[in-house]
Amino acid sequence: MSGARAAVGGTAFVQSDRAVVVLLDDDGNVLWNRLYSGPPSSTWTANGFGETSDGAILTLFYSTSAQRVITSLARLSAQNGQVLSAQQLGNNERFAAYLDIRRSSDGFVLGGQVDDSNQKSCFSLMKTDLEGNILWQRSVRDSALEASISKVAVADDGSFWALGQAQSNFTTAEVVLLHFDPNGTLLNAFRMQPLAPGRKVSPISIDYQPGTGPVVGLYYFLDGPSTIQPLVVQCNTQGNVLWAKEVTTTPSTYQLPLVRRLSDGNLLVSCGSGGSPNLGVLLKLSPQGETLWARDFTANDGVEALLATEVDAADNVYGVGIVFAPLPALERKGFVFRTDDARFDSASCCSRSVGWLTAAVPFTTQPIALQPGYEAQPQPVALSQLPGTTSREVVCQSNPEPIITLSETVVCPGQCVRLALVPPSSDGAAFPFVAPGAQPQQGLIADSATVCFPNEGLYTISLDAGVCARSATQVRVRQLIPNAFTLSDSVVCPGACVSIVSSALSDTLSYVWVFQGASSDTVVTGPIPPAEVCYALAGMYTLQLTIEGCGTSAQTLVVSTRPFAVPNAFTPDGDDVNDIFSPLIDCPTGRYQLKVYNRWGQRVFTSDDLTEGWDGMQNGTPSVSDVYVWTLEFDDVHADGQVVRRLEHGNVTLIR
Repeated sequence: MSGARAAVGGTAFVQSDRAVVVLLDDDGNVLWNRLYSGPPSSTWTANGFGETSDGAILTLFYSTSAQRVITSLARLSAQNGQVLSAQQLGNNERFAAYLDIRRSSDGFVLGGQVDDSNQKSCFSLMKTDLEGNILWQRSVRDSALEASISKVAVADDGSFWALGQAQSNFTTAEVVLLHFDPNGTLLNAFRMQPLAPGRKVSPISIDYQPGTGPVVGLYYFLDGPSTIQPLVVQCNTQGNVLWAKEVTTTPSTYQLPLVRRLSDGNLLVSCGSGGSPNLGVLLKLSPQGETLWARDFTANDGVEALLATEVDAADNVYGVGIVFAPLPALERKGFVFRTDDARFDSASCCSRSVGWLTAAVPFTTQPIALQPGYEAQPQPVALSQLPGTTSREVVCQSNPEPIITLSETVVCPGQCVRLALVPPSSDGAAFPFVAPGAQPQQGLIADSATVCFPNEGLYTISLDAGVCARSATQVRVRQLIPNAFTLSDSVVCPGACVSIVSSALSDTLSYVWVFQGASSDTVVTGPIPPAEVCYALAGMYTLQLTIEGCGTSAQTLVVSTRPFAVPNAFTPDGDDVNDIFSPLIDCPTGRYQLKVYNRWGQRVFTSDDLTEGWDGMQNGTPSVSDVYVWTLEFDDVHADGQVVRRLEHGNVTLIR
């Protein structure tokens, strides 16, 4: 969510008919939490979130009982969790269960299932606008199977990919990959299955790799229900398998392979604990499914199970799960964590590296045909909220300090930056840092260090200061852009000045400004140029900036030699269009005199004012339509600075 907030939800187990929603700030502090209930049911839970265009929290509430399943879409106030509006999806006769909500460019898409007229469930997709108002609902089905969408992903072309399951009984369940266009029309559907016989695959997650296609997380049982094998499958936009990898360790006790794409094109896979005394594992995979690293999170007390993870635009990873206290208490606590592990390719804090690998496995997809299904109608539903209880479970004691700060974040090739440790090491201990591609690429820092950058590019500098004390920052090295500065005007008159507007420049580099032909300060050093530069003489001049190691940027200034133009006719008829005869001179002049004569040599007009022209009158009487002679005397400044008096003459026609 925006404003460095995160919303999490679930079920209050001591009051299983209540759902719980908690809003956290960027540091994990509870801003508010509330319990929610609706129509009576055996279990009521908050199952998905989105942020609307007006800042409200769009929430999926999901409840089950022996008789029915109810899903409600609610808008909650981000200030206090109050229910602003809510509507039930489906009705009491035909249940609707929506399990996932994802943000698209113009709204939200929900994936789940609805009953058709024969009480068979259909794959169902629902779309809302950015305020959470329902726009459409689409359903497709296989008449012989129960079907449900579990997860949804949004493609870069605005279409939707969904991962679902269809089954006639527990032993014949099939995983189905569906592709819908932006309006919810089914384009294709594929049955996903391993080529090895006898393995029942279950769907867990889906995301979309831009330019490649959907990537899904699945699992199946290897040698019985106690051994679970996570699986990651990358498909192309036609639904064909590009690669499929088992995510393997010995013994394998993990499941729930949640796959999320990262901004660098790699994949983050989280696998929740399947009963071992560990929180879970995070893996970073290459776009080809190769393991870059794996982290195993260990429980502090009790048995912890990682249930879900999300990745934000900065590749921060948010995780949520459950802590089971040791017997006989059987107490359950929810936990939330955030880590920046996905931004690194080195060791993590609050975790240990483990030997997880990926191995290719035969896998395929087969097209299947589906038919239109039932579209359930939403209806209003009443939800109530109660105050929650504030609590916070610290899974891993973190220490955000020390961190690295940089003297500069944008430099030129060959330049260096100073790294500083904040706060400095109190006992003189030095911590390792890594700067791939820089000089040096790694080293130790206790107080400060210097790193240089030979080539253009984006460099990441990371610090490993021990358990739970890591930081990273970036330096951009770039050549000087062609327009490192601009001028307030490109053409001026002699004696005029121009101001200089420069880009944000570092004060650690060497700068030389050269102003050819300027009246003063033709050479200036430092990142800040003069407020303005003046030119007395006409001509064409070059203004340039040279930065050591970054090259030169230049602008051209033209100082006009007072060009002028004189119209050859005018119509002084009082319509405010071409009523005045006057020469057009771009620049001010020291001496100026305009005279106009009739055909008999009589002077009818004289002016020494550049802004005053002839209105066609002589001694208060309109002059007749005729051809008149004008003379113009004014001072001109040549490029060498010499002032020359010019005398020009010509004809002008007065038309009435």
